[in-house]
Amino acid sequence: MIGSQVSSWRRKKGLTQEAAAQLSGVPRKQLWKLENDKIVTIETFRRVVTALEIPLLTLGTTEIVTHDLGLAELRQRAGNAIDALGKLRDLIDVLSPPAPPTQPLFTVEDLHAEQIIELLERWRDLDVPPPSAP
Repeated sequence: MIGSQVSSWRRKKGLTQEAAAQLSGVPRKQLWKLENDKIVTIETFRRVVTALEIPLLTLGTTEIVTHDLGLAELRQRAGNAIDALGKLRDLIDVLSPPAPPTQPLFTVEDLHAEQIIELLERWRDLDVPPPSAP
C-alpha cells in the first residue's frame, strides 16, 4: 500500500534504493522495509518522504495535507474548517433542546399569598422540604 507508493516515487525520481537511502539519511534496509510495508519508525518515514519530496499524507487514497502547501492554501483550508465547525455548531443549536433558564421564571415576590401557600402545600405533598430563603 504505502510502501509501493514510496517505491513508485523513488523510481520516478530515477533513484535506486541505495541512492534514496543515502539521500534520506537512513539505512537501505530501513528503506526496503518501508517499501515492503514493514514496520519502520516515524523518523525513518519522515526522512524518506521529505528526501523524495513526496506529498505527506497523500500516500493512500485521499490528499489531506502536503508539505508544500502555500500559506494562502493553508489559510483557505483553515477557513473552510472554521466555516464547517460554525455550521455544525448552528446545527447542534437547532437540534438541541433549549437550555434550562438561568433565572427562575418567577420569584416569591411575584406571587400572591394564596399562591405561596399552594406551592408550600404541594412541596409538603411531595415530601420534599421547601427551599430555604436566601
